[in-house]
Amino acid sequence: HCSWHDLYETSLQVYLFAGFPAAIEALQSLETAVQGLGRDSPNFAAAALDPDAFEQQGERLCRSIYSSAYDKMRRRFGRIAPDLDLWMIVEGYGKTLARPGLDIKTRELITVAILAALGWSNQLFSHIRGAMNCGADLMECTAVLDLVAPYVAEEHLNSARTVLNNVANRSSG
Repeated sequence: HCSWHDLYETSLQVYLFAGFPAAIEALQSLETAVQGLGRDSPNFAAAALDPDAFEQQGERLCRSIYSSAYDKMRRRFGRIAPDLDLWMIVEGYGKTLARPGLDIKTRELITVAILAALGWSNQLFSHIRGAMNCGADLMECTAVLDLVAPYVAEEHLNSARTVLNNVANRSSG
């Protein structure tokens, strides 16, 4: 069971991995689904938008999610696209994933669902590992894939299951 607020946070997070159009559609669907029902408004939008704080929060959170792979990942991103590297930290981890309202394990499992549905295998690998670094276990990651299976293209689901097995094999090896 989850609250309206949990669904709101989940729908909002969609923009980071699937884009603004997908988030808008998700939020419109949520609005339609809960019309007439009471809902608790999170009102986090009223919080100050502080890019410096987002950068600090983002670095801390990203480091905890990526763990031992953090420095290598940041060097690679910094070489490929310094702008995207900063945006990932400030916008992705600092502003979006570090938001109050959902714990990071839940946010990482949501990310796993989104990336599996979209077929982004490289990022999925990193975020399954991230979910596990944040306290999720293999059974929870498998349950997320089972939950989204009816809504995901078969090739994406098969790819996601392969990625999950690869993470499991690396974790146990």
